[in-house]
Amino acid sequence: MRRPVAKVRDLPKVSLPAGKDQFLSEWQSMQLLEKHGLPIVPQRLCRNADDAAAVLTILGGRIVLKGSAASFPHKSEYGLVRLGITGPTGARSAYEDIAGRLIELKAENDGVIAAAMVSARRELMVGARFDPQFGTLVMLGDGGKYVEALKDTVLLRHPFAEEDVLRALQRLQIAPLFAGVRGEKRYELKPLAQLAMKLADLVAGAKGAIASVDLNPVMAATAGAYVIADALVERGQ
Repeated sequence: MRRPVAKVRDLPKVSLPAGKDQFLSEWQSMQLLEKHGLPIVPQRLCRNADDAAAVLTILGGRIVLKGSAASFPHKSEYGLVRLGITGPTGARSAYEDIAGRLIELKAENDGVIAAAMVSARRELMVGARFDPQFGTLVMLGDGGKYVEALKDTVLLRHPFAEEDVLRALQRLQIAPLFAGVRGEKRYELKPLAQLAMKLADLVAGAKGAIASVDLNPVMAATAGAYVIADALVERGQ
């Protein structure tokens, strides 16, 4: 109570793509985030197998292919994800597999996302939810596939300042890792705080049009860089 309340920043004007599905597709979700200044992993939308092969020369290294359909927000369990693709033959084959699976599922889809595979020092999560009574709430914590099992998270209520995020991150169980362990470089947490603030402003600016946003994983790629590898935006009522 002794700390001053953070000032409300100018909120963005937010409009969602037309549609009646509860969730945006991953491609729509990622494009919305990028439009509002949040860092996403480099990616392209492929419409055919040749597109998928060509993306390898653009993104370089290894890529991941993912089917993008609003009606199937959780892709792995439906066989819509292929990881570690390194050559054009593999890219074409993976594209055909995913496109065929989308047809089997009778899913209206954007196409297949080809994204760079980014190595991470740590996988984190950032989420936001709009509550009619409490406003915009943001959750940060340890991420990846164990997020629901470990439940190492902190909660912030919009509006909040960078200092509020940095203070909250120190309450996590993984907080000692941020300082660097046994010769590791320390984590630069200010870019993560800025990411959380932009997400909060996005959801608040939507004025109820966005019910929730789930960013998991957010990749701590280097000491000072964070990129969103997967995103799910839920429409409001």
